[in-house]
Amino acid sequence: MPLKKPKKPGPKPKPIPPPNKGVADTVNTTTGEKFRTVKWSIHQASVEFDIDHGALTKRLKALSIDPNDEGRFSTMQICAAKYGDYDMERSRKVKEDADGSALDNAKKRNELGEVRQFILFLAEVASAIKQHVNASSMPQQEQDDLNEELAVFFESETIIKKVCPE
Repeated sequence: MPLKKPKKPGPKPKPIPPPNKGVADTVNTTTGEKFRTVKWSIHQASVEFDIDHGALTKRLKALSIDPNDEGRFSTMQICAAKYGDYDMERSRKVKEDADGSALDNAKKRNELGEVRQFILFLAEVASAIKQHVNASSMPQQEQDDLNEELAVFFESETIIKKVCPE
């Protein structure tokens, strides 16, 4: 009787994760129904959502999204980082539309002027003042001092800082 070859061991079975790792029990606040939600590590989410690990981390930080106590994120948090936060974008768009309407209304009521036009107007005023100063009987030193002060005051950046404070 021929000897049988010993069986080669098969591939090692993959370790079974702990029962609740990455899964959380959640209660629907409306119906009271209990269900389980998935909580993602950065690595799991980057593989499942096909996004670079570093890019996902940066997006989560940019949106100020913090992980839970186990260092995991909800599916909603991962989706917000990957695809953007729809509610935030909608709010931004609504605010932009409202700001645009307010600007249009202010222009129609002549409550709003163009800063560039205002600066050009002030440059004309400065030029007229300078002509009067130079034509005056003031001593030359006083004329030079006053013209220097006017030049600084009517400089575009100075006007913008005074007209449009931050």
